[in-house]
Amino acid sequence: MLNEIPAEDAEHDWDLEYKRSVFAWASEKVQPEFAAHIWNAFLMTAVEEVPGAEVAKELKISIGAVYVAKSRVISRLRE
Repeated sequence: MLNEIPAEDAEHDWDLEYKRSVFAWASEKVQPEFAAHIWNAFLMTAVEEVPGAEVAKELKISIGAVYVAKSRVISRLRE
């Protein structure tokens, strides 16, 4: 069965799983550094791909605050 899976697909799946694991590990480390609304704004925009205007409305913050939150969390995750 393994020989039937194209090598590119298996490699892609492995890369995707690795990236998810790294993200989960990094998220666990940095999440406590952020207020709940900042973390939620990041998750909704960057991970769930909810439009910024919708996130702003749901979290009752400005759209600018949504994008600042996203940027700050991404920056910290990269560190």
